[in-house]
This record gives sequence, structure tokens and C-alpha cells, in this order.
Amino acid sequence: MHRLFLPFRITLLLLAAALPCAAQPIVLNSSSVIGGGPIYDSPAFTGGSFPATFVVNEQTGAINNDVYGGNYWLGPDSVNSDYFVLDLGALYNLTQITLFNTHNANFNDRATSAFHITAANSVSFVDANHGFALDSPTTILSGTLAFPSDPPTDVVFISANGLSTDGFYRYISFTYDSFAGGGGGGLHEIRVEGAQVPEPATSALWAGAAALAVLAYRRQRGRGSGR
Repeated sequence: MHRLFLPFRITLLLLAAALPCAAQPIVLNSSSVIGGGPIYDSPAFTGGSFPATFVVNEQTGAINNDVYGGNYWLGPDSVNSDYFVLDLGALYNLTQITLFNTHNANFNDRATSAFHITAANSVSFVDANHGFALDSPTTILSGTLAFPSDPPTDVVFISANGLSTDGFYRYISFTYDSFAGGGGGGLHEIRVEGAQVPEPATSALWAGAAALAVLAYRRQRGRGSGR
């Protein structure tokens, strides 16, 4: 009895290891921001006083008030569209994206209105100012954000209100398509959640183990029928 079921016990253990993990917050930091358009006061997405890296500097806990030149991203003056690119670090089935708009502290004249988010599994280098851009992107979310006050409130997107949860992606890009307040667009923070997809080698390991288990089962049945 134990010999008969041992291969299946091993297979179940490997299957558990190969299945996607439960959805959880994806750990992001400044090195996760790998591309973007010009900044309010710099041609480089990592430059100036309002770099794209600021969109991932408050990943846990309560969101702070806008601090001028300290914790939010701004695009150039009166530019209708700007973007940044995030490397999630692995393949994920995305389940939730939370956005915190900015209002540009002290002036209250810059915020994102319409936006969209795209996703892909490869990127290409553009240049030193723009970093990387998505290859063959797929739009996974589009919507509109309200003009915020302090502290910016969270706007949560899941499958029920527009987030596409089909597919597995490593890279995403946020783009504002219009702005509110008259000065330009930007964003205070983005938080992303998802279930990590196992590496191909892990899935291949499980497939091999499953095949061996079936083979062992057939052999065991063959011995049993010969008694």
C-alpha cells in the first residue's frame, strides 16, 4: 500500500511547489523603476526633484501628504501624456493595483485624470534618459482618477472594476493620458499585488515527476494483476 501511493505523494508535493503562490503585495523599490518619460525638471526619468522612482517609496503603511520635491512623480509642464515602467522582478498573475494620485503640494495644480496601464514580458532599452520600454504591450487597465487632497486616498482596481487578471506579466507601465489642475500630470504612489508564477524549470520538474508516478503506478498494477 505504501509503495503504491508513495509516487503520488511525491507528485503532490512537487505540484504544490509548482502552483502559483497566493496573491500578495509585490515588493517594489527604486530599482524596480526601469524606464519612463521626462520629469517636470529633468529629461531623465530618474532625474530632477520629482523622479519616477518616487512612485514606489511608500509601499507599506499609511500614505503621507504630498511633500514638494520629496515623494511624488510629476511629468513636464502641460504635457498630455507621460509614463514610467516597473520591473516586478518575476512573472505574476496580477490581482490588484492600487493608485494614489498627487495634487502637487503647495500649488494644487497637477494630477492624473485619465490613465492606462500596460503589461509585457520583455523590454527594450531606449536611451539613457528613457531607460527601458515595454515590447508588444497589452493594456490591462484604463480609468480616471479624481483630484486628491492630503493625504491621497487609495483607488483600488481589481477584476470587478476593470483590471484584467488574465495572463502573466513581469513588466508594467503606467501612463497618464490627461491631467487635472492645469499644470500637468503625475502620481504619488502605485502598489501592485499578484500571485507569482513558478519558474519554467519548476513546472518541468513537476511534469517529469508526474510522468514517473504514472509509470510507477502502471508497473505496480501490472505486478498486482500477475498474482
